[in-house]
Amino acid sequence: MAGPGSIAFTGLNADDPDSLAFAALEDLAAGTVITLDDNEWNGTAFNTGEGTLTITLTTAVTAGTIIRIEASNTATPTISTGTISRLNSFDISGTTESVYAYVGSGASPTFLSAIGISGFTGATTTGLLTNTGLTLGVDAIDIGTVDAGADIAAYNGARTGQLSFAGYRTLINTVSNWVTQDAAGSQAGDGTNPDTPFSADPFVISGGQVNDTPVVTVAASLAATEQVASTIDATATISDADLDALNGGNGDYAGATLGIANNGGADANDLFAIGTSGAFTVNGSTRDDGVGQRGAAVGPLHLHRRRAAGGRRGRRDLPQ
Repeated sequence: MAGPGSIAFTGLNADDPDSLAFAALEDLAAGTVITLDDNEWNGTAFNTGEGTLTITLTTAVTAGTIIRIEASNTATPTISTGTISRLNSFDISGTTESVYAYVGSGASPTFLSAIGISGFTGATTTGLLTNTGLTLGVDAIDIGTVDAGADIAAYNGARTGQLSFAGYRTLINTVSNWVTQDAAGSQAGDGTNPDTPFSADPFVISGGQVNDTPVVTVAASLAATEQVASTIDATATISDADLDALNGGNGDYAGATLGIANNGGADANDLFAIGTSGAFTVNGSTRDDGVGQRGAAVGPLHLHRRRAAGGRRGRRDLPQ
């Protein structure tokens, strides 16, 4: 699910016709709807008087892809992928402006990124970052720190060489990696960087993205009595560097599978079950114990090992 840092702005042009560009920093599913809003966020809600662009991704977008928007201040803006529509007076100002990107509704947005040209200090002028979950230099950028009221600005840093998209997120939201122009008339096509259309060169992970091995931390062993359940480790943890980096660094384990196997191979007498306390969720709103039994929505993962006559039974808690 998209969240803070899922995208990052790579270009903004206030010289008519206006244009924007942003990079996907994680895979975005087909059907994802992203709103760009140039109304000011006052800390609790959007002001009115300006407008929005609604982007619908008609196909999946892979991390690193650049999405470019042209003529964003006209009735018929265009976009490099997906569809786009304009509502009210979305029109980028070259003096005091901020553009917010979010998913969800304007009344209850989940912010992805923001770009400003004059700071984020005024609830009715520049807009704020308060209660957006965004942080300058991390998943939002203020061009005004190097060129207040810039007419056109573009990311001018590296697009190769990073080992993760999190690395690119930092580079893109570092204002020293941007170039700007600000003068009378339009600088969008004057032959001096930056010009439009903005670069469509993708961000590429060096050597291909690494699929890191998940890390499971659990006690090595525990003495147990036959047919009596015992907690092996109540503080066990499971983590995965790739999944932890999703959703703007907040993690996204949707679709992940946790498998538990008896050391030495599977046995027909093995029984796995999941407890009813704690905060371990499997398969979304239900839990699955590996043998078709289903129960409460949450609870730590209990590994029960039970044998037929004379066998043993133990339990392992793996809260997440």
